[in-house]
Amino acid sequence: MNMNSSFLDNVEFLDEGIDLANFSKEAEIEKYKDITAAPWELIIRLFIEPPQTSDGIYIPQSVHDEQQYRACVGLVVKQGCAVYLDPRYEQTGRWCEVGDWVLFPRHAGFKIHYENMPTFVIKEDGVSGVLLNPLSVRR
Repeated sequence: MNMNSSFLDNVEFLDEGIDLANFSKEAEIEKYKDITAAPWELIIRLFIEPPQTSDGIYIPQSVHDEQQYRACVGLVVKQGCAVYLDPRYEQTGRWCEVGDWVLFPRHAGFKIHYENMPTFVIKEDGVSGVLLNPLSVRR
């Protein structure tokens, strides 16, 4: 192995995106069963549209790759054990729950690939909004 290369150089990060027409929140959340969030953090599965439209048109790979961190919308798949329990949330209550689509700033946390799925880890106060449909947000 070249001393200047990382083991990640040989790993392919493939994500087919989330096809909302054939989507199950429960199945997506289940993919994260083996990861635990830190007490005040949320784990969010980043929303990426599939590389092929419902009409069969393929999105160029460069455009598909850019989507991964362009629009910061995702599905909350895990919450830490202390999320929203701080007294400062007594007036507002929980901002989101596991299974909610949320909007968050790109700088709110850090990105990882968990089991080849683009994922963000953010603090509980990093959520900017809750959405019904992730397709409603565009940059």
